[in-house]
Amino acid sequence: MRRTTLGPMSSSQLNARPSALRHPSTRVSVPNKSTTAMERQSIGVASRRVSTTAGTARRPPTGPRTSMNRLVDPRPVSDRSYQYRCVQTLVEFLSEHMYDQVIPQAQALLRRGPSKKDFENMILFLFKLIDPTFEFKGKFEEDVVQQLRDLRYPISISKTSLAAVGTPHTWPMLLMAMSWLIELLSYDEAIQQASENEQDGENDEENGDKPFFKYLDASYHVFLAGDDDKFEALENQEREKLSTYFCSCN
Repeated sequence: MRRTTLGPMSSSQLNARPSALRHPSTRVSVPNKSTTAMERQSIGVASRRVSTTAGTARRPPTGPRTSMNRLVDPRPVSDRSYQYRCVQTLVEFLSEHMYDQVIPQAQALLRRGPSKKDFENMILFLFKLIDPTFEFKGKFEEDVVQQLRDLRYPISISKTSLAAVGTPHTWPMLLMAMSWLIELLSYDEAIQQASENEQDGENDEENGDKPFFKYLDASYHVFLAGDDDKFEALENQEREKLSTYFCSCN
């Protein structure tokens, strides 16, 4: 059975959930559980929060890398409509987070990919949102590969692909990596918002946000470990909870 979990989302999808987290200073909301957790194909999000304000990034938990390196991307990487949604999400995210360079047009990115300089600027921006102290110190290709490994990105990215970022063969794969980083950052914002709401006295247990994030945390650990049986068990358990929740709302 192919593992399914959360995937890259546009701004409209992020705001689709009725019980979305509310805060005037952020545009990122918690995604819809019933559609994203059981229907969207993706890699998943990191199981620990990534600081966007601290001086150093918080490293995700360590684990076996052999299964990660052999992992086949479950997302429809070659599907043009899926690529376009990822490109739109990338452009929107850069715009909403005050990207300080010229943002390439979505159609241009879809047709021919970015220039190497544009890609370098975009992925550096994403890395610095995770760790404000990050800089390219050696060869660009080596630094990108190492940083993705440190962040536990489950799909192998080669230095060769980073030498030709705009080619039809390599760009979709690199686009998926940036989509994963955006997903990571978006969920960090949502988790921080949930924490702020909890401190303000909102009942997360009642609206379902806190249990759902616990499910995301547990499922991502299992995903990295490659334990399909346990992953499926967690998914079925969450599906039953969601079914009970929505039945009680009707």
